[in-house]
Amino acid sequence: MVPIVATAILLVAVAAADLAGAAVTTDSVIEHKTPRSERPEGMGIELRGIVIIPGRPLAMFERPNSKTVIRARVGQKVGDWTIERILADRVVLSRGEARRELKLSHKARPSLGPDGGVLTDDRLIRDFDLVAFHNEHSSGIARYLRKWVIPIRIYIDSRAGDAREQRRLTKRHLRHLAKLTGHDISMVEEPAGANVIVVFENEGGLSRVFEEYFAAAPEMEALMNKSVCLGRYTVNGRSEIVGAVVIIPPDKAAARGKLLHCIIEELTQTLGLPNDSDEVAPSIFNDRSRYRDLTGHDMILIRLLYDRRLYAGMERQEALRVARKILPQIRGSVISAGPAP
Repeated sequence: MVPIVATAILLVAVAAADLAGAAVTTDSVIEHKTPRSERPEGMGIELRGIVIIPGRPLAMFERPNSKTVIRARVGQKVGDWTIERILADRVVLSRGEARRELKLSHKARPSLGPDGGVLTDDRLIRDFDLVAFHNEHSSGIARYLRKWVIPIRIYIDSRAGDAREQRRLTKRHLRHLAKLTGHDISMVEEPAGANVIVVFENEGGLSRVFEEYFAAAPEMEALMNKSVCLGRYTVNGRSEIVGAVVIIPPDKAAARGKLLHCIIEELTQTLGLPNDSDEVAPSIFNDRSRYRDLTGHDMILIRLLYDRRLYAGMERQEALRVARKILPQIRGSVISAGPAP
């Protein structure tokens, strides 16, 4: 497509490149592949990340051959297993009398980016520039940083598909974005109180949707023909985002296995990260990726954008300079697991 409150310490110690995250060390962002031996036989799940929130630690798991992240806290179940403890580098689970530990791998080699380079500071700042200031549908480069200042209020207009599931998936992702950004984000029950509209309508009814929301922008329908889903936000004269519309055809998205991907990508882009690029990886901001959830790399970009030191209307070069300066602090809250003690 489109000041952060530090209420939690995000510790993503991701142990797999094929999930939603990259672990961050003091000098680079590195994806760790988890050897098969790290998955205890018979458990059917792999530990992919740990988020340390004071008093409410969170563990992230993945089932083999799946790209969907399972998030759970102490006392919750993952399959037949109950989480007993979440530590910085491991999770203790129980099932009856059985006890198992899942550890984050620290033995695997770094996984390199698409051109063979480790995701260094330079690459992260480059990716932030690509995603925040460029646009996949135009050749221009934005002069000023764009982000929300006012509270974000989302209304779901479900015209086709499973409305309950659409609402559940959307609400889950909005909670995630609110935690990452520290911004006021919530859903509303009436369109009159919304500044973001998410429309779920099958392909056959999209012409009516475009007439309703994009009558002054006929090119949007042409873009939809090339995309599975799309979104567009509007800004005021101060480069503050003041509204957005997201369109997701559930039939088209489901046929391509992209329903969750569409919800996550389009809503995230309405924050002020409008661009997709094949150069940005590992990331959901990449049309060639198979990720269906935010990666650790994506979380860093979001946290950068909504850091209070970056403000709407900030000139591009100044924003990139400040982003580079604060990156170690942003990245310092996303640290890799070291060897088990």
